[in-house]
Amino acid sequence: MNNKLLTIITVCMIMITVKLYIPDAEAKIDGKSWSQLQLDFDFKKAVENIVERCEVENNSINC
Repeated sequence: MNNKLLTIITVCMIMITVKLYIPDAEAKIDGKSWSQLQLDFDFKKAVENIVERCEVENNSINC
């Protein structure tokens, strides 16, 4: 029982440590946040144009 509990605690500590040292990805376009980009008509049209010309095969995108 003690061995199982120590294993669980160890795994949790490793997960917490990894979370602390792996940065979250956050991209901004023209300094705009995600919610601002949703309202940007030009950005929306550009994305729609790109998506219409591309296709997804397995794990890759071909344009």
